[in-house]
Amino acid sequence: MFERNVGGDVVARSFLLAEALKKAPPDREAFRALLEQERKKIAALPIKDLFAQIDADRRKRFEMGQWVFTIVNLERCAVWPGMGGEEWARGPVHKISGLFPSKAMPGNKTRAMRERILEIFAEFPLILIRTRSDHTRMRIEDGSHRAVAYFLAGMKQAFAYAARVPSSCNLTWKWEG
Repeated sequence: MFERNVGGDVVARSFLLAEALKKAPPDREAFRALLEQERKKIAALPIKDLFAQIDADRRKRFEMGQWVFTIVNLERCAVWPGMGGEEWARGPVHKISGLFPSKAMPGNKTRAMRERILEIFAEFPLILIRTRSDHTRMRIEDGSHRAVAYFLAGMKQAFAYAARVPSSCNLTWKWEG
């Protein structure tokens, strides 16, 4: 398995970049221009300013996790429970992808992501927390919509930052599905 160690600051920068591009323009050229602009802005942030922009619980996981950049099987990943206000969305990516066409709310951002899947695939790795009981199963910390969009587009694997976090991070979550 391919894995490369990375620091929590790398993961934090990736998270902030994905957050900044959530409202990206639909035009491909405008998207690419905004991506480059935001990437430069985030790269210039000192670490303390970088982490100050992230909520306390997530910041703790980013700072304390032992992170690797890797390739993951999407079937081993579970979406954030109730992702994007979709209360039915709980469990593994493949299960949510199967339910998506009939259950997702109109205007769900996963549909728009499918239109630019090739643009976002390599630019925005998923951010995953490995479960404590089975380290091959992972909860998506950031990127649930992207993971479902990838799966719906026929992709079975994705780039990701993955970590185990210490129990002091108070991560209360169980595998559903």
